[in-house]
This record gives sequence, C-alpha cells and structure tokens, in this order.
Amino acid sequence: MSKRVLVLGDSIALQYFPYLRDSLRPEYECFLKGDTEEALRDLDRATGSNCGDSNRILEFIDEEVRKGALNYDYLLLNCGLHDVRTDPITGRKQVDLEVYERNLRHIIGLLRCHPIHTIWIRTVQVIERLHNDGRIGFHRYRKDVGDYNAIADQLMQGNGIPVIDLCSLSESFGEEGRHDHVHFIKEVQVAQAEWIASRIIALNNFGRT
Repeated sequence: MSKRVLVLGDSIALQYFPYLRDSLRPEYECFLKGDTEEALRDLDRATGSNCGDSNRILEFIDEEVRKGALNYDYLLLNCGLHDVRTDPITGRKQVDLEVYERNLRHIIGLLRCHPIHTIWIRTVQVIERLHNDGRIGFHRYRKDVGDYNAIADQLMQGNGIPVIDLCSLSESFGEEGRHDHVHFIKEVQVAQAEWIASRIIALNNFGRT
C-alpha cells in the first residue's frame, strides 16, 4: 500500500507539487488540502491549497487533529513566506517572529501526539531587488527569512523533526531561476521536487516508516 503524504505549504509548494507527486509514485501518494485551481489563480493570495502563514497552518492542523482527520503517513510542512510579509509603510510583519515561534511550538505540540511523521521544509529566500520594486503591495526581506528559518531550525531540530533545506538548494539557481518576485521557473520547480523526494525516500529507508 502506498504511503500517504500531505503537503501543507504556500505557493512554492503548489508549484513543485505535481513534480513531487510524480517523483514519489507509486510508493507514495501525495495530497494537498483545499482547492488547487483557486489557489493557482493568484499565487500571492492564501486561499484553497495555498495555506499561507503560520496562523492559518495552525488553525488547519488544530481542526484536523480534533476531527481525527489527519490520516496520513507523512506531513510535509512549511510556512514562513507569508509570515514575513512586511507593510512598506509601517514596517509591520504579517506575523511577528514571536508569534511565528509560538505558532510552530503549538503545531509541534499538536503533532507530537499524532501518528504522523512530520518533515519541515526550510523557507526559500527572496531577491529583494526583484521583490521590493513596488509592483506588489508588500515587501519581503532576506534578513527576515533568515531569522524565521533560524527559529524553525531550532524548534524542529530540538524536537527531532527532519528538516529539508529547500532554501539552500533554491539559492543555488540564482536570479536566473526566478519566474517573478518570489516564484521559480519550471526547471527549478522540478529540481526542488526531485530533491525533496530523494530526502523523503532516504528518511524512510533509515527507518522513519
């Protein structure tokens, strides 16, 4: 029987998801939550399968755990890019770092008592020159992504949750790998999916079944 993998993430995950699904077949079956077509119509909007920030991820996991509906073998989890969104006028983050940390702690606590193997995906970096040129209504900064990744790294490692460094892999493609202010071209999406798939298989082979 195929192992079931739930992917909870933002638009980056939506874009590599089809290639991840293909890379893991037939041993693994991958799923997204919500309406994918709706999410793909506007990649910057948290709707449907685009889970958005850590507040939304926490809300979804809390509800699924209470309903007993988190019936998967693996949870591939990421949030961060929506959290670090910054109002260009006030400088306010969509989710402050302290709240982000608290949300992740709560998520880990919920999952600790649930028979699912969680794998954390590190948030990809931004290229500020492309992102903060005024074409969209919010900014993102490299320092913030680094700070939020550092908090997540600490929490995941401290709780024995495997971490896949999608950030470093994606950085290796440089600016040429970007499709727009934050998203990637198809070739990078495929490489991201193949890297994640290889790590999932390796973790399974080392006894995380």
